Parts: sequence; structure tokens; C-alpha cells
Amino acid sequence: MNPVKNVDVAVKTLLQLDKMLTKRIPDREQRMDFMLASYNSGPGHILDAIALADKYGMDPAVWEGNVEKAAVMKSKPAYYRDPVVKNGYFRGQETVNFVRKVRGAYNLFRGNAV
Repeated sequence: MNPVKNVDVAVKTLLQLDKMLTKRIPDREQRMDFMLASYNSGPGHILDAIALADKYGMDPAVWEGNVEKAAVMKSKPAYYRDPVVKNGYFRGQETVNFVRKVRGAYNLFRGNAV
């Protein structure tokens, strides 16, 4: 119920996610999408999506069209039961939509509307 504390916790969480993802996702712009996804769903599901993307020939360091697809795949038993998946079922489309919505607002505020 305290907006100052809420923002403080959000910033700390995003900084932790940035640190966790830096080696896997070296490109800062790409990493922002992975951080947003991890913030929304928890990093375990995103790490699973990275593993699935890598296994199925997608670029594990690129969100759009790659790891976002793998995140959605985790809603299907054939994929959430895959041995590379450690965190089970995931409604990935919700997180994909969250990343798109936040990125869209970010781009709008920066004057880069797409």
C-alpha cells in the first residue's frame, strides 16, 4: 500500500534480474525484454523458455520471435514436460503480452512509437 516502497522493491528486483541475465543476454535492449518477462512471470519460466528456444533452433538471446515463442510453447504438455524445462506449465502468452504492452508504453514515452 506504500507507493514509494513498491517502486523501491520494483527497482531492486529489476536490478537483480539485470545482473542475473547479463551473461546470457549481453545486448542491453534485448535484456530489457527478458527482464520485463522475468519480472512478470518469475525468472524460472524465462530460463525455461531460453532453454527451449536453444533446443528448438531459436536464438536464446533474442526475445521477439524467439524466446517469446518458446515461452508460449510452455503452455503445451509436449513442451512443459520437456526435460530442459524445470518449472513446468506456464501461460506464456500473458507474459508476452505484458512485455509488448510495457515496451509499447516505453517507446511511446521516448517518442519511438511503433
